[in-house]
Amino acid sequence: MIKNKLIIILTIVIVTIIIAIYFIFTNTDKEPSKAIKAVPTNAAIILEASQIDDIIYHVINDNLIWNELKNIKSLKMLKNNMFFLDSIINVNTDVYNILNNKPVIISTHILGKKGFEFLFLIQIGNKYNEKRIKKILERNFNEDIFISVRTYNKSKIFDVVFKSDSLNNFSYSFSKGIFIISYAKILVENAIRQLDSKKSYIDDNNFLKIQNTASKSADANIYINYDYFLKLTGGFLNNKKFKFIKQKNNFAHWTEFDLSLKKDAILLSGISLCKDSAYNFMTLFKNQKPQNNTIIDILPNNTSSFTIFNISDNEKFRKDYEIFLNKNKIDKNYNENIKNINDEFNINIKSVFNNLFNNEFAFVSINPNISSKRNENFSIILTNDKYETKNKLLEITKKHALKNNIDIKNLKHKCNIDEKTTIYIYSNPIKNINKIIIDGVFDNLSANFYTFYEDFLIYGESQKSLENFVKKIYLNKILTDNKYYNKFSKYISSKSNIYIYSDINKSLPLYSDFLKRSIYRDLLKNSSIFSKFQAFAIQFSGSNGGLFNNFYLKYLPDYKKSIRINWETKLDSLLAIKPVFVKNHNTGDNEIFVQDLSNKIYLINKYGKILWSRKLKNRIIGNIYQVDLFKNKKLQLFFNTENRIFLIDRNGKNVEKYPIKLKAKATNSVSIVDYDNNMNYRFFIACSNKKVYVYDKKGKILDGWKFKKTKSLITSSIQHIKSDNKDYIIFGDKNKIYILNRKGEERVKLKINFAKSINNKFYFEKKTDKSKARIVTSNNKGEVIFIYLDGSLKKMSFEKYSDKHKFSYIDISGDNKSDFVFLDKNVLYVFDRDKSEILEYKFDKDVINNISFYKITNERQIAISSKTKNQIYLINKEGELNKNFPIIGYDNFSIGRFSQKSKNTQSLIVGANDNYIINYLIHK
Repeated sequence: MIKNKLIIILTIVIVTIIIAIYFIFTNTDKEPSKAIKAVPTNAAIILEASQIDDIIYHVINDNLIWNELKNIKSLKMLKNNMFFLDSIINVNTDVYNILNNKPVIISTHILGKKGFEFLFLIQIGNKYNEKRIKKILERNFNEDIFISVRTYNKSKIFDVVFKSDSLNNFSYSFSKGIFIISYAKILVENAIRQLDSKKSYIDDNNFLKIQNTASKSADANIYINYDYFLKLTGGFLNNKKFKFIKQKNNFAHWTEFDLSLKKDAILLSGISLCKDSAYNFMTLFKNQKPQNNTIIDILPNNTSSFTIFNISDNEKFRKDYEIFLNKNKIDKNYNENIKNINDEFNINIKSVFNNLFNNEFAFVSINPNISSKRNENFSIILTNDKYETKNKLLEITKKHALKNNIDIKNLKHKCNIDEKTTIYIYSNPIKNINKIIIDGVFDNLSANFYTFYEDFLIYGESQKSLENFVKKIYLNKILTDNKYYNKFSKYISSKSNIYIYSDINKSLPLYSDFLKRSIYRDLLKNSSIFSKFQAFAIQFSGSNGGLFNNFYLKYLPDYKKSIRINWETKLDSLLAIKPVFVKNHNTGDNEIFVQDLSNKIYLINKYGKILWSRKLKNRIIGNIYQVDLFKNKKLQLFFNTENRIFLIDRNGKNVEKYPIKLKAKATNSVSIVDYDNNMNYRFFIACSNKKVYVYDKKGKILDGWKFKKTKSLITSSIQHIKSDNKDYIIFGDKNKIYILNRKGEERVKLKINFAKSINNKFYFEKKTDKSKARIVTSNNKGEVIFIYLDGSLKKMSFEKYSDKHKFSYIDISGDNKSDFVFLDKNVLYVFDRDKSEILEYKFDKDVINNISFYKITNERQIAISSKTKNQIYLINKEGELNKNFPIIGYDNFSIGRFSQKSKNTQSLIVGANDNYIINYLIHK
């Protein structure tokens, strides 16, 4: 029997979805199948499709979702059965002809206390009898199976037993033109008995009503019978949640879903109907008009899940809710809770909330950080008026303080959002306030504190978590600005009565509150698979006395990241330059300076908030520096475009006398030299007229600089080294290397000139007991060139590299000796001083970006980005890809810390598609 627990562990509704995953159908107009008569009337789920041919083949070969799920060990038997059925149907012409274009029904039934099984029904008429099917099976499997025959209610049942344990045994029968097959013998018997019964689903007016809503153009139709479906959840929910489900088992009567299966997504839409004679939970919403979801606009970007309720008539909803509690005999605890609150505070709490409530409330879970093993929970209420609500709640708080002899000041907590914004968080004396909203749904959510944002009243479990929640809102780090959510929400209606959303990767800790311990353990065991499903969403909206349902599940393998996105900030266009960590001289924290393709520059703080932005006429070339130009411990940003050199303060304003207009277009990045470490800066820049200019910090060209012209353009930055108290200014053009003194006079004359590689800089190696001081670089052939300060050269050859190779000279192995690093086309090489290979790493495609080096957990790692694959790689000294890499990101990136206090966490800042800049957290 198929007991695949993990199929249903994400939510109750995913039971329906995963069943559908097994069967991908082609769009074909369908006629109602007579096989529905054979479905036993205790079915929890019924799936109906127009034809079965090619189903298994497409599941195995085309569907990304199935290709992911089949890697779960507990689905091994199912995978084997899928291949078995594929071989039966597609290899054997007789079977294919029998089943081709035949309607199929799959129903799910509870067996025993916790189990369930599937029944397969195919309408094939009487043309092909049981003897032919039996011969086909025996001919294909010879001695691998044993088939026994028995009679039940005048119909023959064939029990097929496999001698191998790799496949499930099954039973099948023919009765009244229906081919019946199941892994459970009893379901075959029940189907035969059902065909002889006078009452079936085609005699059930409620089922016929819901069946009439089904779309004929859908891939398949799924029917949920809540009389049995809610019992089915008992095998997956923990006892507390299942008890709640049983209490409120009048959820609805029938739901119909039209199934649309994509390669990487599942969409379900349809109608839920309630019994006329029963007061279902969904009856509360069927006459409520769907409303806009406004709470979604203030949810933080690290939201893991939420449930938003929207009602159009609050008074009717409250009356209907109390009737629902009363009719289902579950109103005792609710009424006792109301009475206790009223008695304690001498108020009418229902009246207070009915007057303040503005028809929308939500329960929200936040995943606070990468190391968190639990989610933080909040509830949000849209109020009619923030100030009136605050006054009412403060009245209650004052009564509580007076009664318990508490200083009211101790119940009001100041919170600084940033330098300009302050809010207050209040202790909440009514801890079980959520039971007033909807009793039993989120009883485990503690409302110990509350605060306000605009007209939203927000409750949280702790002062700190509520403070962080509201900070995200004020800093505009919200879910609706998240590019992944925006793509996902295209399939979600902006209006609904109930909207349930869960980011699967972030919600794993939350699921432990709902699932049985054994199921949750299985979920964690396979979390690497399930977390590749981005999210699922369910919506219910009132519609002509019923409810319109919408379900969406998205598979997005790149979304799964153990490296967590801390925040995303949207720019006006794509990121254009490498992000730079710059210091805030007021706070000591780091911030991010960037420019986008529209030439707008931004300063972004550690929360991802844009502090300021301004537009330049041109793109920044090369490096961005921070300087203390006025020696007052206040830092400015220094950089150049092709026409000007800029110096701006931390507010984005030009410093006096800047920008400096250049004599000709710049061909390289400006370089800063501080000869004596006294902040008397010199600025070097090469221009298109082949001259190198030197400016003082006032923006004036130095008269004492005597250098004339280069032979060709300088594209790399000009570098400065110091050795034996002598200064060396070093740069190179296409054919010559220049090593000058402070005045621009030749300090070192090379005995042999060479063509330097265009992508690489110079490295300086100080003299040791065994070696003279030397400058290291590579030529255009990929040979390493050592330049000694007496002008002599030494050459070292490795592999043959193209003229576009990247070269670095840096310690990778950790032995305090520099190694030779080459990146050429799609291969990374590292060699030690003996030319022994330390590592080699091959990429799928050519990598054309620069190499960067970062200390990650005290080990230097090689960071490379690939434009061709839009991915970032982090490679350790063993030549292995860092855990959780590659990650999505294009072009250059930076790794650093926003605060020195963050010793265990670093941030990787990178640009991404859709104009976002992303802060990934790299956790130790």
